[in-house]
Amino acid sequence: MKRTEDSLWTRGLRELAETAVFSLFLLLAGSNPARAMLVRPQLHALFVTGETVIVRVGDRLIEFDREGRFVRYRPVADPKGIESAQAVGGDANLLWFVSRSLKKSFEVEATRLFSLDGTGAVAREVWLEGDRSVRVAGDGSIFVGRVAGKELVIERFDPAAATLSSWRSVMLDRTWRDLDMSAAPAFDWVVLPGGDLAVLSTRGDSGRVTRLGPEGKALWATELHPEPLTSVAYLKGITADAAGNVYVTHSSWEGSSSTENAGSVIKLDGGGREVLRIKKDIGYLLEIGISGDGSVYVTQLGDAVLRFSADGRQAGSFVAVPPRFGETWEERVTLQRKAVAATATSDLDDLLNAVVYGRWDKRAEAVKWLAARGAVAVPAVARARVRYRTSWELKQAADDVWSAHPAEAAAVFMKGDEATRRAMASGLAWAVKTPVAGLIETLSGMVKEGDEDARHALDHLGLTGEVAQFYISEYRKGLRADGNFDAQWSLTRGLAASAPALARIAFDSSDPDRVPFQKLLVEAASEYRIQARRTEDNGQETAPSALVAIVQGWLSRGPVPKDVAAIMLTAFGISGHEAAAVAAAQREPAFLVPALKALSSAARFSPNVVDGQVEALTRLLRALPKADLVVAEAFASFAKLATPGVRRACYGLLRDQSVPLEHRTSLLLTMRGESIPASELGPLLADRQWQEPLREEYFYLSFLDEVLERKDGAQREVSRDRLLEILSHPSSKAGEEADTARGQCVQALLGVLREEDGPLLDPLAAQIPQRPEIEWVVLRLAARVKPTPLLRPILEAAMAKPDSALDAALSLGRAAYPPALDIIMEQGMKRLGSYSWIQIDAGSLRPYGALAEQRLLSIMDYPNEGTRGMARILLADLGSQEGLRILKTEFAAAIEKKEMPSESTLAALLRAGFDVVPGLTDLAIAAPDAVSEVSEIAEPLIPFLEKAIVAEKVPARLKAEVLLLRQACAETADRRLGELRMKHPDPKTRALIK
Repeated sequence: MKRTEDSLWTRGLRELAETAVFSLFLLLAGSNPARAMLVRPQLHALFVTGETVIVRVGDRLIEFDREGRFVRYRPVADPKGIESAQAVGGDANLLWFVSRSLKKSFEVEATRLFSLDGTGAVAREVWLEGDRSVRVAGDGSIFVGRVAGKELVIERFDPAAATLSSWRSVMLDRTWRDLDMSAAPAFDWVVLPGGDLAVLSTRGDSGRVTRLGPEGKALWATELHPEPLTSVAYLKGITADAAGNVYVTHSSWEGSSSTENAGSVIKLDGGGREVLRIKKDIGYLLEIGISGDGSVYVTQLGDAVLRFSADGRQAGSFVAVPPRFGETWEERVTLQRKAVAATATSDLDDLLNAVVYGRWDKRAEAVKWLAARGAVAVPAVARARVRYRTSWELKQAADDVWSAHPAEAAAVFMKGDEATRRAMASGLAWAVKTPVAGLIETLSGMVKEGDEDARHALDHLGLTGEVAQFYISEYRKGLRADGNFDAQWSLTRGLAASAPALARIAFDSSDPDRVPFQKLLVEAASEYRIQARRTEDNGQETAPSALVAIVQGWLSRGPVPKDVAAIMLTAFGISGHEAAAVAAAQREPAFLVPALKALSSAARFSPNVVDGQVEALTRLLRALPKADLVVAEAFASFAKLATPGVRRACYGLLRDQSVPLEHRTSLLLTMRGESIPASELGPLLADRQWQEPLREEYFYLSFLDEVLERKDGAQREVSRDRLLEILSHPSSKAGEEADTARGQCVQALLGVLREEDGPLLDPLAAQIPQRPEIEWVVLRLAARVKPTPLLRPILEAAMAKPDSALDAALSLGRAAYPPALDIIMEQGMKRLGSYSWIQIDAGSLRPYGALAEQRLLSIMDYPNEGTRGMARILLADLGSQEGLRILKTEFAAAIEKKEMPSESTLAALLRAGFDVVPGLTDLAIAAPDAVSEVSEIAEPLIPFLEKAIVAEKVPARLKAEVLLLRQACAETADRRLGELRMKHPDPKTRALIK
């Protein structure tokens, strides 16, 4: 959401956004979704009114008593409105919510404040201009806040008259904080009983609570420092109870699946003294509610509400989402208790119950116990799948059972009734390697009913002609609506069955949809490489001869219609008829783009097919008319072919002055991901002709990997100086676009700057008074260099600002500036788990000598996995003898336990020059499966391995070392082993190196 000068998010709405972003991050980063319980419904709001605890789940309000016993559902008459809103308070019979109306740019336009009565109907509603935060005090008074400059203006809202009256204003420190991967104001507020105001202001991990009297005078202020501090940690919000106690919520999470999320609730009494800190079993904290007796109710990721007594003891928990399988709320509690009690010796039904109703840790155990029962579990799992059809947890367990016992699962399927077959069909499709009678027919029926799992399963097995016709009908409907991507995907995925029908439609001049079907065939041919080959997963024929025959028929009729030329080029390009493809392209240059796209797929499998056409294609590219979108796409497609012949042709085109510069620009930008030989790299980097057309494209970023990989000092300096020159000129872009462009350039420079390059930043630093927007550029780059006299005062001033303190400290640390070490450790080292932009090298710590070593040793067991790993690397780089001793001890202990040492321990030992190969060889002999992860440290490990293999004389150890080499470099192992075989002095031993 865009941060405007007048925006202040409510705590609830902000946290809803945080939950969605955090959930997405965990899924992309590969963290443990079971721990985060992302597969379960999320609780979107929580508040306590009188004797009732109310939770919003989707478009429903569900009420419980204080002990967590179900009371009633609250129907909602305005489900769309409630889904986009957050609860802000009220009593059991009149609940207040707030939502936003947003413009296209995500800029807040208005705030809707509405209430629901006991029947779920909208009782009152008012729209407030701008973005407002809303709070309901303990006595039912409603207050509305807005930000004007650096002032929080709070007004009292009269719901009967729908009017606002002046109440209080507070000056705020206008700062922002990072919440996970989004940003929010660094303050929150609540109205206390009696009319005082409590304001939470935060800076980084910590914060301050200030109580203000009616005249705005501060009555007290309390500093808060939450624990633990993980990768992302922050104070979330503030609320109060009827007695005037203040509660501050804190949440933190780790980006690694090996460490836990952690949150807490901090309670302050009426005088600002901390009296309680609740942390037990709280993960990623979302919402809290306080009852009249001081009990604290907490929601986190998942479907349970935790309850704590007024003195902080955990007093129970309850699941707040409705039962899913027809049982009552009370019956579900009984089943959950049974799940907790399940053990490895429990009967099958109890294990299946633990899978469905157990916590994630119990569920994982139950799945292992279930698998250990063998084939006897198959019928029981099938019955459970029928009963618990919507259980995602059981579906995953069942798929594992089908895969472990495919023959038994197939037998149960064939003997089962219709319900059993439908429950098993999708999972069984992926488990079996041979056809199962009736499976495709069952899936076909489910597909027509819209079952998505069945659709994917049938795509995997292979479409039938009947289902292909069904998808064709769905695709036609989609052409007249918003497009049916499911049907489109399945038609191209199951090309063996759908190609003849698609081709008939595509070439039928009377069919009104023939052009979209032609495009569909182009997509299918390009994406799935239409040729005489089978897919890797299930043996489907993806290149029916019917399609090629139809295209050849069109070609034989004479001039090819333009609306089918793309299909012809695709089919012939990939099937190897390069002469026909080039001839067609020469007759119609506009068809060059689809021809090149088609050939790009063929290039993976048959480079000669493409290289044989390079000369003709190069002539066409040189002859193309003015530069436009089609031409740019043609050059891009040509460069992406990436065969040796095409690359050589591209270098020639880049140097060819007869080719318009616009064409060469398009070609160069596409080649940024290709490997540029050293002979071509230097001239390209130095050529000034690219300066104007590519000033804002930063094409040098494309080549920096090559520069760094070759460690070519001259080319590094050329790249460095050119990038600094680009930054020294004001950008022609504006706003976020300019920031992004500068950010790309800065990121590239961070890879080529050296510690001694500080003077090169002085000209940029001198521009800061005239160009304030580049201050962050200078500070970010300064983290890599030793401070100069001009940089030093800028850096020392930046140390006081949270957003720039770490960069400044990394530079000043190179000059042993005393305050910098604390910032490097606290804001840098301890935050490495998630903030990928944090990069700390030994140069920032080396000047502190033994003091830096002791600080690193003290955090080797820090909860943050990234911190632990970097501490080991830096100790190795600093040459710490104590650090090396600890690393060797860790290594030896892991080998003794027949476990793979951690990647960070291995990487640090290798950086210190310690030969880990003997120990890993012992491990490979004792537990071969344990050494599967050596590919993560392949680059530094391979030289040690190669040296050991050449010198090894013991056959058993030689075989283990060969295994390690294969694990480290799977793609190049055969070549390396061949070279090592020739080097080994013993002919008998050479035969073992294979």
